[in-house]
Amino acid sequence: MTTRQRRLGIVASTFSVAVACIAGDVALPTPQQAVEQLLRAEFAGRGDTRADLAIYSADYAVAKGYDRDPLGGYEVCWDCDPIVVVDSFEILDSKLVENAAAVNVEFHVLLRSEGTGDMHRDLVPARDEREQVRLLVTRKAACWLVLNPPEPRVSLDALLAFYQWEVDHTPQVFRSEAQRVAFEKTKETFEFLKEFAAKRKSP
Repeated sequence: MTTRQRRLGIVASTFSVAVACIAGDVALPTPQQAVEQLLRAEFAGRGDTRADLAIYSADYAVAKGYDRDPLGGYEVCWDCDPIVVVDSFEILDSKLVENAAAVNVEFHVLLRSEGTGDMHRDLVPARDEREQVRLLVTRKAACWLVLNPPEPRVSLDALLAFYQWEVDHTPQVFRSEAQRVAFEKTKETFEFLKEFAAKRKSP
């Protein structure tokens, strides 16, 4: 059973835009703050923040396959969705025009995913690259939502913690060969991440 399948049993499959306008109990007053909160949450490994701080256009949702996703693209599956592993990020500047804004962010990229699904996704080292991304933000009622956000950017430490939890808490009795193979893939990715982290720390 995949992480996404496990979550389907406890996470509602529809999200209200009215609820999505609120982060906690406080409307976010600026586009830059909306972007920063989304980035900080995903950097720390939270996968549910897009339900509060993001919105997708119909065309973008279809292109990404979110229209076929019971979670609508608002819940990140850290072991099967496309992701980018980053060391840091910095908000460079922002430009506001009426009810829309653009916020430029620079990321220090460590790894990129290739493929999708818990059995077919691999993490590939980047060339210690800096990447600038322009995030669009749109106003909805009293709130700002990040429009069509790209693949989530997560820290190496947060992703390691996610895989550690998966390895430690997955029952060792499998109902099928597919489940056993999927768990082996999880362990393989966890070992790769540990080795990658150790190399970064070595002189």
